[in-house]
Amino acid sequence: QLTVNGPVTATQTVPSKSLTAGTAATSFTPVTGGGGTTPLVYSVSPTLPNGLTLSTATGAVTGTPSAASPTTTYTVTVTDANSATATNTFSLTVNGGVTATQAIATKSLITNSAATPFTPVTGGGGTAPLTYTISPALPAGLTLTSSTGAIGGTPTSASPLTTYTVTVTDANGATATATFQLAVYDAASVTGIVPNSGPTGGGTSVTITGTGFLGASAVKFGATNATSFTVNSTTQITAVSPAGAAGAVSLTVTAPGGTASTTYTYVNLLGLVSTPSPTTQVGQPYSQTNVASGGTSPFTYAVTAGALPPGTSLNASTGLVSGTPSSGGNFSYTIKVTDSSPTQQTATQTVTGAMTTAASTTTVTSSVNPSTVGQS
Repeated sequence: QLTVNGPVTATQTVPSKSLTAGTAATSFTPVTGGGGTTPLVYSVSPTLPNGLTLSTATGAVTGTPSAASPTTTYTVTVTDANSATATNTFSLTVNGGVTATQAIATKSLITNSAATPFTPVTGGGGTAPLTYTISPALPAGLTLTSSTGAIGGTPTSASPLTTYTVTVTDANGATATATFQLAVYDAASVTGIVPNSGPTGGGTSVTITGTGFLGASAVKFGATNATSFTVNSTTQITAVSPAGAAGAVSLTVTAPGGTASTTYTYVNLLGLVSTPSPTTQVGQPYSQTNVASGGTSPFTYAVTAGALPPGTSLNASTGLVSGTPSSGGNFSYTIKVTDSSPTQQTATQTVTGAMTTAASTTTVTSSVNPSTVGQS
């Protein structure tokens, strides 16, 4: 019996193919043989890139290319049992491995402010198209564009500094990763300070309230750094005022969410000058003055220790101790003055002395001739 088969055919089924170095190729058959007398045998020329093989029985190409290779045209020859042949071609490119390069190490954003789009990780190599994904999920309001790796949007809530991993994946499933850090801060604002003034000598503990204080890097009174400051929470800072000249200055907080300020006023230190009474004699007017210096008026005076001389009293508004002493003896009392600044500065003076009794003078006047007094 004689059988005459049709001619051998070689049909191109995959015109071109792009692979990625280091990534296993999904099996593909670029040329399909037909006709002729079985079995058909496949061969390829030139030799495939290292790591790839062509099945002589099926024509399928498999393996993992080990290095990049430029676009090359390969010829597949299909040979039947009678050595009849047919050929067809396909092109093959092996691209380099996928890369992921950190372009931005750290980024800070502000809540409710639109972010200028930024690309923290750039992909390269591999077989296009490249696709970007991120882990963990970005803060609410932000998105990553899968085709470019760009991040944009408007963050709606604060988020602590977090490390994110961006994965770049090519068309063949090859991947590469890189990381960056992102934080979202509330916008810095100062809504109040207590107290809002203090002595020029500094040392006043000031409680600052507002928003966006986490990560604050500086607190200044005018151009001078606070002696110290503590970030208690995202809404509160405690700062100690440095020395400063009398007058108003800007109290400024610098935080990742920006700079915010309010007004703090330095007041002169409160002093108290006490002047002794010109007289310290029972029955004579007593006038001892206590006068505040510096500070913020009006002032209030009070006796905080000891006792005033009997018969005298203190004017709480002027600081004058006055009256007519009614008895003698030693006396000691402490006068405290308090000013009207928010910090209510105080100063004290102690007054001591002795109240004397006036010398007795007896004058005898008689209508009888002294020469006859006592005579019989």
